[in-house]
Amino acid sequence: MDENGDKIIQSVFLDIDKHIKAEKENRELSDKIAASNALLRVSMENTNICDFTYYPDEKLCVMPKRTSEVYGCKDKYDNMPIDFAEEYIDKSYYEDYYRMYNDIHRGEKISVSIFKAKDRDLWCRVTLSTVRFDEEGNPKLVVGIVEDVTKEKSTEIQNVELNAISEFMIRSDYEFLSIVDLEKQQYSIKYSSLENSFSRPISYKNQINDRLRDDWIYEEDRDEYRKQMSLDNILNKLNSEKEMLNVYFRSNQNPPRHKECRICYFENHKKILITLRDIQDMIQKEENNKIALKEAYESAARANEAKSEFLSRMSHDIRTPMNAIFGMTSIAKNNLNDPDKILECLDKITISSDHLLNLINEVLDMSKIESGKLSLTSEKINLLHLVEDAITIISPDISKKHQNLSLDTSGVTHSDVISDSLRLRQVFLNILSNSMKYTPEGGNIELKVNEVKSTLEGYGRYEFIFKDDGIGMNEEFINKIFAPFERADDSRINKVHGTGLGMAITKSIVDLMSGDIVVESKKGRGSKFTVIVNMKLQDASEIYNKRFIDKNILVLSDDNNFVNNIKNILEEIGLNVESISSKEKLLFILDKIKNKDKSYFNIIVDWEYKDVNSVDDIKNIIKITNNKTPITVYYNGKWTNKENEAKLAGVSMFSSKPVVKSRVLYQLDYFLKNEVDKENKNGNIKVNLSTKRILLVEDNELNMEVAKELLKITKVNVDTAENGKVAYEKIKNTSPNYYDLVFMDIQMPVMNGYEATKKIRGLDREDVKSLPIIAMTANAFLEDIRAAKDAGLNEHIAKPLSIETFVNTMEKYIKDRR
Repeated sequence: MDENGDKIIQSVFLDIDKHIKAEKENRELSDKIAASNALLRVSMENTNICDFTYYPDEKLCVMPKRTSEVYGCKDKYDNMPIDFAEEYIDKSYYEDYYRMYNDIHRGEKISVSIFKAKDRDLWCRVTLSTVRFDEEGNPKLVVGIVEDVTKEKSTEIQNVELNAISEFMIRSDYEFLSIVDLEKQQYSIKYSSLENSFSRPISYKNQINDRLRDDWIYEEDRDEYRKQMSLDNILNKLNSEKEMLNVYFRSNQNPPRHKECRICYFENHKKILITLRDIQDMIQKEENNKIALKEAYESAARANEAKSEFLSRMSHDIRTPMNAIFGMTSIAKNNLNDPDKILECLDKITISSDHLLNLINEVLDMSKIESGKLSLTSEKINLLHLVEDAITIISPDISKKHQNLSLDTSGVTHSDVISDSLRLRQVFLNILSNSMKYTPEGGNIELKVNEVKSTLEGYGRYEFIFKDDGIGMNEEFINKIFAPFERADDSRINKVHGTGLGMAITKSIVDLMSGDIVVESKKGRGSKFTVIVNMKLQDASEIYNKRFIDKNILVLSDDNNFVNNIKNILEEIGLNVESISSKEKLLFILDKIKNKDKSYFNIIVDWEYKDVNSVDDIKNIIKITNNKTPITVYYNGKWTNKENEAKLAGVSMFSSKPVVKSRVLYQLDYFLKNEVDKENKNGNIKVNLSTKRILLVEDNELNMEVAKELLKITKVNVDTAENGKVAYEKIKNTSPNYYDLVFMDIQMPVMNGYEATKKIRGLDREDVKSLPIIAMTANAFLEDIRAAKDAGLNEHIAKPLSIETFVNTMEKYIKDRR
């Protein structure tokens, strides 16, 4: 009303257009949020992602039903974040969880925290996002998203925990490591060859029972592997106070390889750690060591066994010739009035003595080899003559077994070399002897000598090929044929005498000569030995600068080329050469020789000559010459058994065609050097040393008697002394030059030979300085020879002594004395 009391109507017009629009926008925004939330919830229905709402002012948290059901929490918390943390979160993660809410309260738009649920194997990632702030910027409404990140976090933790182990494994020899979750019975694996992290978890049981076993476990090991690698077995053994379990198997590779699994508890017995490594190299090394030890043991055992067998065999082999010696001696005593019987017994005693001496020499040689004291000498030799000497020595035994021996030396150009003739002959005889022993009667033995160009200047490379069709050897024995004391285990050769040392000695000699020996053999098909040696060639101008003036040579051949070649060589050095090609002239010349109207230094026979082509023809020529003219036979091709018979009949030397100057000259030189009375070879030595006097020093009465008897042949005057002291006194108390030579035994009582020689040389007299003193001893080693030289002895001769040894030594030292 107004002042007058009248009703007044007032109207106010306001512009609310903006307000209406704002309300409309708010309703639309709310609808959009609601729609978005609805869409979010629908999209999260089939995931482990859930939402919740947080009101910061009231510290109120509202959990939708799905969130509560999925994560097992309440639907509302009045004191956030404390109530939720105490109920749901592991204390270890409180700090980070509170930090997230503090970020939001400080005005952060978004904040994230990851935590582990209390007493549960559950990991959650919570993301808070502020959707409304007040005018001062404080959060008014916050939406939360929670995710289950258990798998992700578990893998991350595993990788962190195993990082050190994994790095170690990669740097070491392990192929992979595996973590087995005992609760889930699943395992993850990491290979050292790959840089990626652990594989996804796989069922342990299925893998062990099926795929692993079939894919890469060797078939024979699969059942055992499955048994050993079962969780029940692993836990049972680890729980029985066993810190580490080892399982071994072979992989399904070609060839299989040995593997080792090492298994132990991990992470407070919640898991087990399995590592795998390849131990093939280690196993192989251990096996090699075991094999080496076993071989060493077996080798030592074999050596001991072989030595025992050797001693037993040696006892038998030594007793055999000794029995013959004793037996023949008794027979001779009982036939004193029968000279022929006595001579037969003496011949057999000589054969048995030689056999016994050979046995002893082999043992001594082996002793030298084992002590590293076997040595070689260098001397000028003719190789072909050396081969023929070996053939001559073995020929009687070959003939007894009716074996066929062939020799082919046509491949040799230079026969004059420098080597050790004794040791080389020993090699030839050892191999030939074996061929003879182990080849049946009527079998064949071949020796072929080849010369090939050597890579060494001034040397020839020679191949000596020994071949037979005997019983042969198996592969096992070939591998040990050069071992000392070894003999093949074969009933066919049990009666063959031998020490089992021959081939060991042969190999050692060839090795000393820097050569090689190759063995090829098949059981029942024979054997082939090839000896290869480089030998220094002689200077022909030094060797054959000889004069044979006035020497007559007779050549029997109807081959003009052969005759002319011989003539050209021999007439060049001053020899008179006469050739015969007809039977009439041959008979005429033989008659002249028989009547001593003609004589020849050497008769050369062409084996192809029709008038002299049999052993009987050769024997007839030898008989006519009274066995005083050397016969040389030239042949084509191989030396057959017939030629071998000819050599036994008395042929001095064989040589293969074509004619080689060096061979011809060497043969003549050999004959010139050995131009001695044939009677000397039969023991009728014509040496007169009646004007000489020697002192024989020997402590053994029987040896003294034998030596005196042998020396009687030379008519030398002999004084004796029973030990070194007596010998010293005798020389000391005699006038100068009273003795021309002293034979000094070494091992004697009172004073040995070395001491006696030193005292004799120490006398204050000039004659004893040059007095020949010869060591006469059974000590035949190289060191014994050196010791004799060092003590002042002139020479060393080994017992047993022969007439020839005494005569040669005395002629060498006292023939021109005084």
